[in-house]
Amino acid sequence: MQMKLQDLIDASQDLTPVEQIQLLNALTRSLYRLQMNRQREAMSPDSVHAFNRTPPVTDLSSFIADFWPENESADDLNDFIHQQRQADYSADL
Repeated sequence: MQMKLQDLIDASQDLTPVEQIQLLNALTRSLYRLQMNRQREAMSPDSVHAFNRTPPVTDLSSFIADFWPENESADDLNDFIHQQRQADYSADL
């Protein structure tokens, strides 16, 4: 293995600097993909699920928006959004 490696190093000396950089980039990408595959294989499906899992909502009252002005209705919000979209659309023309 050592001789093979030395042969590759010697052969790379004949490359132009740009080709040497391209070779380094290709090796780096290959090593990165190899490492990512190993990490993926090491994780069991259960651990992946546990890692990515969002906990369930247990209290719906946590979604209550207490910052909403009492004198403003949902219709007012919808009207505002519509006006903003129309203004953005007109600005894009």
